[in-house]
Amino acid sequence: MNLRETVAVVLAGGNGSRFGGSSPKQLVSLAGQPILAHTLRKFCSPDLDISQIVVAGNPEWEPEIVEVCEQTIRNKVYKFVRGGGDRNASVRAAVEILSDVVEAKILVHDGVRPLVSPELISNVAQAMRGPGCVLPVIPSVDPIVEVVSNEVVGFVDRSAFYRGQSPQGFWLSDLRAAFAEEKKTFGGSGPFTTVYELVRFFNPSIRIRTVVGDLNNLKITMPVDHLVAGRLLLEE
Repeated sequence: MNLRETVAVVLAGGNGSRFGGSSPKQLVSLAGQPILAHTLRKFCSPDLDISQIVVAGNPEWEPEIVEVCEQTIRNKVYKFVRGGGDRNASVRAAVEILSDVVEAKILVHDGVRPLVSPELISNVAQAMRGPGCVLPVIPSVDPIVEVVSNEVVGFVDRSAFYRGQSPQGFWLSDLRAAFAEEKKTFGGSGPFTTVYELVRFFNPSIRIRTVVGDLNNLKITMPVDHLVAGRLLLEE
């Protein structure tokens, strides 16, 4: 295998509790197809040098997610792995299934970001020319306020604050090392909200570079996001 291959890890382990409905949001229909199908199709673009796609899915919906993968992923190798109880656990499961890969760029993407562009995916991969991680960001357009007991006690200069998106870029070796140390130190999952915090905890010197994100690359979390995404898909 190519020691510098690029692997997409698509996270589809959510249960859609905030979205509502009888099925997880990654399987909700959007413009006639499951949201996950639109997302996977972006990573299947022939313009992208992606060797394989790992889908970390909700185990309760494994047959349905595998069916979406079979119908959508035509020109790439793909693997399904059962996702964990949270985002980091799902990434860890994806890393473990890549035991035959020596080194690779790992692009971790939310399965419910169906409007990601191949250009953004390529930009993240290309930004990983050296050591470190990559995060696409967009400016924060809303006021950033500090609230204590339901009262605003301060305002923060939003010019220094950005919103992170995906795909998020990591080197496979960095993820392996961080997850191994997490298991050794915490006996399993540690107190980390993001993979970036996990990686930096065990390697404080690691750099996290940014690339310009895309305002249309929204994450479908609430019903209104679904409406907006459907409109944007019609304009693609």
